[in-house]
Amino acid sequence: MIHGMGRRMAVGTRACIGAVATTICLAACSGDEGSTVPRALEAAGDHGEGAYEQIFADAWAAAHIQVDSLAADLGAVDRAVAGQAATKAELRSDLSDLEAAVASRDRHEALRLSNDVTRIAAHLSAPYHPPLPVGITLLDYYGRVLQLQAEAQDDGALTRAVAGLQGAWDTIRPAVEARPGGAAEAEAFGALVGLAGATTGPTAPATFKTLSGRILDGVDEVERLFPLAEAPD
Repeated sequence: MIHGMGRRMAVGTRACIGAVATTICLAACSGDEGSTVPRALEAAGDHGEGAYEQIFADAWAAAHIQVDSLAADLGAVDRAVAGQAATKAELRSDLSDLEAAVASRDRHEALRLSNDVTRIAAHLSAPYHPPLPVGITLLDYYGRVLQLQAEAQDDGALTRAVAGLQGAWDTIRPAVEARPGGAAEAEAFGALVGLAGATTGPTAPATFKTLSGRILDGVDEVERLFPLAEAPD
């Protein structure tokens, strides 16, 4: 299930799949109900996720529109987001590669790059402390990595994604449990993470085709614990 990035970022939303870098980002990205992510950055994340959704559905014309909109966002992102020059350069590089992948209808690469845009936007949003913690956005990112690599039947990438999902969840779980109703939701999502960790062997890609969807739906449920992350109408 694909979710609107504007809702996750609250008016915005991964750089490294490695556990150390993820932990650093998560530690810096707790929700702050009084902050605002720049609208241009929110739009860039939204269009990156929208591109993923359209590519996954093989809706290439619609994917082109999302990528064109993402390209139009980048100048404003450069102006609105202070510093973070290397991360903004990474976003521009991904956009260039994404445009080429969509033009050639390279499904796997286009999915990988559009998902990568969402994690870069998450890192760029971190200094603004969006109401929905960036760590939860990264859970969604890893869910899509599992979805993509299950389709590609890449066992090594699936193993790395499970490790990233587990590391992200271990770090953000206390914030989830602290919300009203969070203990039950944390137990439910933790069970999904446990299933992911236990999924190995030759049938793993087939299992993850289903399990990744359950994980993405589980992230939806976790997000509902953070109602102020909803973008205003």
